[in-house]
Amino acid sequence: MERLIDFSRDRQMLCGGCGRRFVVDLDWIDRWERGGEQCPGCGLTCEHEDSPRVTVDPGDPALDDDRAARFFWYHTSTLPDWPTRNFDPAVVLTSETRRMMGGGERVAEWAARQRAKALHVGRTRPLSTTCCVGSATRPTGAASSTCTESI
Repeated sequence: MERLIDFSRDRQMLCGGCGRRFVVDLDWIDRWERGGEQCPGCGLTCEHEDSPRVTVDPGDPALDDDRAARFFWYHTSTLPDWPTRNFDPAVVLTSETRRMMGGGERVAEWAARQRAKALHVGRTRPLSTTCCVGSATRPTGAASSTCTESI
C-alpha cells in the first residue's frame, strides 16, 4: 500500500487535559503555537503542561504489529546526499571536545556507536529532501513519515 508523502495533511491532536481527540490543519497548528488556539474540549492552550499534542492516527495501518515489518519507511533530511556512506559524526567535534571525551580512541568508539544507531523516523516539521530507508522499525508519532507496504 503506497501512502503519498503529504507534509500539508491534517494532523491528529490529543489533549492531555481532557483526552479529546481532534483533527487540525497546519494553519491551526501555527496559530496554536503562538497561543491563538485552544483545545475545543477544555480550552487549554499551548502554554499548559497537559495541552493538546500532535499524535498518531489510531487507525494507521503502520501501527499494526502484524503489518509493520512489511512497510518501507521514508525519512527526510536537510542534507542532499543523506545518509552518506562515509558519514563521520566526529568531524564536527572541536579539539577541546575530543579532549574532554577522552582522546582519539574514545572519540573513534563514540563515532562507531553513532554510525550504528538506528535512524529516527518521524518529525513534526517538513524538511527538504526525501530519502528511502529500508527499515522494519516502526516510528513513534511519525508525523511526517510515510510508508509503502512490501509484497
